[in-house]
Amino acid sequence: MTYDYENRLYNSELEFRMRYAVHEKRAKLFQRTYPIQTNYPVFYLRYAVGLPKVLKSEFFYQRVEIGMGYNRFLRNFGRLNISLWGGVVSRNIPVMMLFNQSYLNRTLFLNEESKSKFNVLVNQTYAANQYINGFLYHDFGSLLYKMRSKVFFPRLSLSFSAGWSWLFAPEEHGGTPLYDMRRGYFETGVVVEDILRINVLNLYYIGLGGALYGAFGGSVETPFDKTLTPMIRLSFSL
Repeated sequence: MTYDYENRLYNSELEFRMRYAVHEKRAKLFQRTYPIQTNYPVFYLRYAVGLPKVLKSEFFYQRVEIGMGYNRFLRNFGRLNISLWGGVVSRNIPVMMLFNQSYLNRTLFLNEESKSKFNVLVNQTYAANQYINGFLYHDFGSLLYKMRSKVFFPRLSLSFSAGWSWLFAPEEHGGTPLYDMRRGYFETGVVVEDILRINVLNLYYIGLGGALYGAFGGSVETPFDKTLTPMIRLSFSL
């Protein structure tokens, strides 16, 4: 079967998400609560099933993702953040329902979510029926630079990401240029956080910094120096 993306496709989906955190505490800010970093792993589960014949839906499939996040302060060595994700789709379906990532979704700004995602993505669209990703982000804090002031609070961080993914039957997608990461896709980055740190009404801080990311690996045909991507790091802290 070849999918015709020039015609309208109908899909209905039921999704279930679960997040399990051990001994997690939460802080309240502006009538909302936010999780406070815990020294225990946090586990995630996402399950989705296609509902054929519901609201003209044409597809039945099952999609499962599992993930784990681990964030821990290491005495005299800063804070380590590790994230692992993997997923599988039960059958081949249109690309927008597969696992996909695109450089078109990139932004100039890094945030907390950027620690557990790819930030370069040299090709237009990566799509996959199966994938496994790993992300490591280490914040050395002020260990490497002791001089600081109320607004100048630089912190060095290093980032490394790795991914493998597999797209089955690409010919069924009607010639749409798609890529996967079966030969390995890797990113590395250097981040300087909180070059400028602003106190907002004594409630929280806004940090402004910079970063430089690059990509390499068997699934990256572009030379490393051509993938170098400067970014702006925004952070919020209590």
